[in-house]
Amino acid sequence: MPVYIDQTGHKVQLDSSPQRIISLVPSQTEFLHHIGLGDRIVGVSKFCVHPKPWASKVKKVGGTKDLKHDVIAELEPDLIIGNKEENTQDDIERLRNEHPVWVTEVNSITDALSMFQNLGKLLGAQREADQLSRDVKLGFSGLKRFYGQKMAYLIWNEPMMTVGNDTYINDVLRVIGLKNAFAGRVRYPEVSWEQLADQRLEFLFLSSEPFPFSKKHIKAFQKRLPNTKIVLVDGEMFSWYGNRMLEALDYFADLKNRLSKR
Repeated sequence: MPVYIDQTGHKVQLDSSPQRIISLVPSQTEFLHHIGLGDRIVGVSKFCVHPKPWASKVKKVGGTKDLKHDVIAELEPDLIIGNKEENTQDDIERLRNEHPVWVTEVNSITDALSMFQNLGKLLGAQREADQLSRDVKLGFSGLKRFYGQKMAYLIWNEPMMTVGNDTYINDVLRVIGLKNAFAGRVRYPEVSWEQLADQRLEFLFLSSEPFPFSKKHIKAFQKRLPNTKIVLVDGEMFSWYGNRMLEALDYFADLKNRLSKR
């Protein structure tokens, strides 16, 4: 019986190539579909909305942190793919008692590329996964980068929360040439207005997810930070570590052009 090691170091035993897969993370669901495995996915989280309209037709098994274990059991999966950050440890341990579970841990672009290759090999889609990996590497290597502008990226409001150094978002910011003012902190720390003001930021990015920042928030932030450019950004482009990384390349290039003309 083949034994595979997931990105958290956990051993996963499989009798054969999985044919009934449940994916619990939106970006990974989209990735699996991209490499040709959509017909083998029998269940996804309620947040797995891409690609459309395919995703809307797949059975929903609850949210990433409030799974419906009875629905999962009824689907009889031969592999569940979760994520260390997105899913709770209790849920993962419970699922492991009944099903093979592969858990990813993606805190950087390099981790994302490793995820492509590992899952591609495990699921018999190595060629497609390797091609995506090559395309992403080439795209990021040729990207015109920002010029080291100091900035912060907010993922939540009341309390305000930003991103620290051990996150995928921070690595994306670094690779595209931006300087995260809170890169010295861990994971997703809370920040105050005073801390934001003290950093003398050139840009403050307000993400569309997980908190749905919108145009109505710009005025309040601009009033408190008059010397900082407040920018609404598409959170999927900065936090989805799958084939959306290719779409993100054009988004980053356009964002750079827009901000350089301000």
